[in-house]
Amino acid sequence: MPRIVPDLFDQIVWPLTETSGAYRNVGVLSPNDTTTDLTVTNTITRTGNGIFGNCPQFPATSNFPSGSNSTRNYAAGAKTITIAPPLTLSCWVYLRQFTTAAAQNIIGKEFRDSSITSSWTTPFYAISIDVLTSNGGGDWFITVANTVSTRATLSITDFPIPLGVWSHIGMTHDGSAIRAYLNGCQCIYYSGATQLNSTASSTIVYTDGSNGFGNWKIGAITHTGSANKEEPMANIQDVRIANIARPLSYFKHIYNVGVLPLRSGELTSGQFFKLRAYDTSCPTPTPVTWVDTQVSLANAPAFPCTGPYTTPEVLDTWYA
Repeated sequence: MPRIVPDLFDQIVWPLTETSGAYRNVGVLSPNDTTTDLTVTNTITRTGNGIFGNCPQFPATSNFPSGSNSTRNYAAGAKTITIAPPLTLSCWVYLRQFTTAAAQNIIGKEFRDSSITSSWTTPFYAISIDVLTSNGGGDWFITVANTVSTRATLSITDFPIPLGVWSHIGMTHDGSAIRAYLNGCQCIYYSGATQLNSTASSTIVYTDGSNGFGNWKIGAITHTGSANKEEPMANIQDVRIANIARPLSYFKHIYNVGVLPLRSGELTSGQFFKLRAYDTSCPTPTPVTWVDTQVSLANAPAFPCTGPYTTPEVLDTWYA
């Protein structure tokens, strides 16, 4: 399957294809640096069948290999990495089983440093994507911490993550609201009879100021104070944290390219903008439009008169 090459917004990218050592970041922010590594603890099958090669496979309750269900199995690190909104958190996940015993965390940044405290209390995560126990384990939600004791959540009860296939999941925070995405679709929920697709959230709080910064992690909770390890029965790949709130068109494109059997390897893909600016030297300001891969005047057409142009407006955007 093809994989979309990360762009300049992708600050952290963990492809999760390594079969030994740490899982390394290849994004823009501190690539191949120990400060952005995820280090494996206990048992992870590192040669799982991924959508883009090897991937981590978590045993959860399956007890394979033998004895693995009695330990907390995870890859964690990058504690100091905090990205303020706007942001997007996304990954590919192959969910093998639902459970009603405990929630399953797919990807998250724990709210407290588990090497300082074992406490596991609200808001639990600074940011997370979790599968829940309701509706036979089919419900899932996204969360962000708004204060040191509260969090904003968006629960999806009508659109479960499919079992036994690779799915692309993600969430965005644009500075005022959070949104959830699954397989190229924006997810909804209901408040009474009203259909909604976002939950208000003005910020993300990453620490309580006394217990440090928690791990970014995949797999089980690293805090021993948690009664359940909440380890997903899943394979995970290509985790990305971007410093932009990706539009629906991005999620559609990522999913379509990832699931279509076009070819192996990586696919170069970019964001395109239809821009408009006005030549202010004309007797009547005259518009000019063009398509570019950046929002700037660097590649604008020649002036209809003598210029200068106004700041460019974005009329449309898409990925190709």
